Amino acid sequence: SIGAIVSLAQQRQRLARIESELQSVTHEIAVGIFGENAPSQLSDSQIKDLNDEITFRLKDVADAQASGVQLTQEELDAVAPFQQYQLLNQSVTEGRAALDSASSHLHDELNDKLVFIGFASTGAIVDKVHTPLDTQTPGVIVHATVADMILSNRHLNHVPFWVTPLIILALGVLFSRIAARYSAFSSALLAAAILAAYFFFAGIWSFQVFRLDLPIAAPAMASTGAWTACTALMAALNQRERSRITRQFKARVSPHLVDYLVGNPASLSVSGIQREITVLFLDIAGFTSLSEKLDGQATVTVLNRCMNALTAPITDQHGYVNKFLGDGLMAFWSAFHDDPDQSVFACRTALLCQQAIADLNASNAMEGLPKLAVRIGIATDRVIVGDCGAPPLLNDYTVIGNGVNLASRLESANKAFGSSVLVDGNTFNAAKQAGFLTRPLGKIIVVGQSVPVAIYELLPPNTDPKLIELTTEAVNAFNSLDFNAASAAFLKLSNAFGPTKLTQLYLNALSDHESLATGVLRLREK
Repeated sequence: SIGAIVSLAQQRQRLARIESELQSVTHEIAVGIFGENAPSQLSDSQIKDLNDEITFRLKDVADAQASGVQLTQEELDAVAPFQQYQLLNQSVTEGRAALDSASSHLHDELNDKLVFIGFASTGAIVDKVHTPLDTQTPGVIVHATVADMILSNRHLNHVPFWVTPLIILALGVLFSRIAARYSAFSSALLAAAILAAYFFFAGIWSFQVFRLDLPIAAPAMASTGAWTACTALMAALNQRERSRITRQFKARVSPHLVDYLVGNPASLSVSGIQREITVLFLDIAGFTSLSEKLDGQATVTVLNRCMNALTAPITDQHGYVNKFLGDGLMAFWSAFHDDPDQSVFACRTALLCQQAIADLNASNAMEGLPKLAVRIGIATDRVIVGDCGAPPLLNDYTVIGNGVNLASRLESANKAFGSSVLVDGNTFNAAKQAGFLTRPLGKIIVVGQSVPVAIYELLPPNTDPKLIELTTEAVNAFNSLDFNAASAAFLKLSNAFGPTKLTQLYLNALSDHESLATGVLRLREK
């Protein structure tokens, strides 16, 4: 108890008073014995003489009283200082012994120990602090608790200085990758879950189990800031990507397809994917002759007018105008997602382009100029679609593959067959249920290829059915290697509808031993 310390201090004060009184009485007696010149500090021999004198005087008094002698008041007053000296001296001796004993006991209790001295009171000026224990906890309790934590190894452990930047960096990178990979809503949920898990780990689990002080505020602010900045950046990039897609395709494809691309930018694959595509090549027949009669500016004006009339049906039929090739163009369907009706759209586009060029020829703008026509080749095949060129600065979203080459060769093959629109067998099979009028033109091997393909001519709706019937009869006979029947059928076709490039081509082929052997026409020119 702190009372032991207080009692020890009181004993020291009491002993000091007794010693002071003893010194005063001793000086009084010394003056009586040694005279007025008695020193205030007696030597050991003088103290011995003084003690002997006191002992002798008190013995005489005691003997006299013991023998029944009645001492006078004057005699009693004379020996009173000696009696007082004896009592004070005894008290000093006993007090010193008691003080030594108490000091020794206190030393044994407190030696090599931490001692906290404090007090608790209801007074307003006392040392009180807010703690989890109470809002008015005495400060000495806090000090003692800290010492106990240190001595029992239950104190808080701080991480090294480099751990905080490392945690900030790790969480910042993680939250940036989350924001970049997922949508804003999904990344927000995932980021909140990770942040809550970190709060639990750093603020509760590590603190309770390992008494480890991990940073919370700085990593939380850094990770939140990284997610916010990255999300804002991704939003800006997405907006930029949407603007790029809109800019790139708005003038080339139908508006609803542009809206689809804006809503689904991932469908615009730039890495190249394999997909079944219907490709259309178109060339304006007679434009070279027309350009010879016009100056450069007028030629461009007429060409722009033609292309404007021809691209409108393509975009209306959900096609993608890929590139302009002088007085021709290339377009394809299923540019960004599979379209099961692509062949139907392509065939309908071909017929609409024929009508568009006819309407343009009849307009006042073309008065006095040579009439124009279109040659169109259409093929359907599995090809590669994606960005080609020198991306990302110079690139073209286009298609590459055998079907593209075939469509280009079919457009040129119209010259040999005297036709306007040629389609391959894949396109014909996919579109035949749509009610288009076609006639088979046989099997051919185009320039640059070695595999024969069946081709068909797409005909206008007002075509004479007998033309289709006679052509089908003649071509089937040729394909069946019944060349006598084929020759007669083509002569019959020629007599009915007049000589054409088609009949002349097959009649010439009947004298070609290679064609006779295989029933396949090989085109020699593009």
